[in-house]
Amino acid sequence: SLWFVYSIMNSIMIPNILVVNKQIVPCHYKSNSELLNQHSGTYTTCRTFGQTAIVDLPLHIERLGKVGILTNNQEFKKSIVFDYVMPSIREAVYAFRNLFRSNSDSKSETRLTIILQPPTNNINTNTNMNTHGYMDIHKCDVIVFGERLPSPPQPPTIVSVYKANRDHPEIKDINWVKERQAIVQTKKRDEEEVILQDPHSGHLMEGLSSNFGIIKNGVLYTAPVGTVLEGATLSMILSACQSHAITVVRDFPDINECKEWDGAFISSTTRNLLQINSLRLPDGTTIELPHSPILTLLSNRLLEEMKKSSVDVSLTNFEE
Repeated sequence: SLWFVYSIMNSIMIPNILVVNKQIVPCHYKSNSELLNQHSGTYTTCRTFGQTAIVDLPLHIERLGKVGILTNNQEFKKSIVFDYVMPSIREAVYAFRNLFRSNSDSKSETRLTIILQPPTNNINTNTNMNTHGYMDIHKCDVIVFGERLPSPPQPPTIVSVYKANRDHPEIKDINWVKERQAIVQTKKRDEEEVILQDPHSGHLMEGLSSNFGIIKNGVLYTAPVGTVLEGATLSMILSACQSHAITVVRDFPDINECKEWDGAFISSTTRNLLQINSLRLPDGTTIELPHSPILTLLSNRLLEEMKKSSVDVSLTNFEE
């Protein structure tokens, strides 16, 4: 179709952009996974709304600030992280905004992968420390990889379950990207995501790059706070639940009850809320899951929630 030809041409005209410490540099990375495999530190993946605002910016600033925990158990103050990373983020966002405008494109959005990378030499040397003996955030590199936000995957959505643990799930550490490669290799071609199941408790936790939840008897169940990395999209889904008086229980979905579920979903920056059609269990059996009207309602509310939680990158002072 003409639309398909146009979208292909438009994709070619919009290159990926790499910003390192406030400067646009030549970008040889074809994907954010390629970028992450060559760096270290904390990272976050976010999206724009209206081309110049970022959805749930405070959450992403908080994630990046945990780089201090990785290095010396001292989380950086959010306002300091904000002041340090925002010039690089603005550079990428405005570069894409200008590219979109030059193509008369008012609908496309940007996906940003932002890394706060500690010094690659010995982080505990005096040159990398501040006067309090902690790592100086200004010695970290700010790396921003920008790309056109991909369209959400199309159904049917097939998800498998894999028995594995994730260390420090509350920290978005690049090491996890490298550690999960072995699990990624087990993913079949038609599978959208892999849900981690704790090998000891049997709890269903989260996806490799998504949150996971289910609907049972009109109630939304998703993992307890602090046991998984809670994404911006899940936060918006939970906010929509509150608006529509949908009960949320922060408890692990029980895989033994999967035939009783009224629906299940994964959520992330790119996927939004994606209903799961088929769940492949570790024993090889496949469970077909029903389509949930509640999840459809929540999915339809996401755009409004994104608008509510978006912060324009022109903001100069950090606000919670």
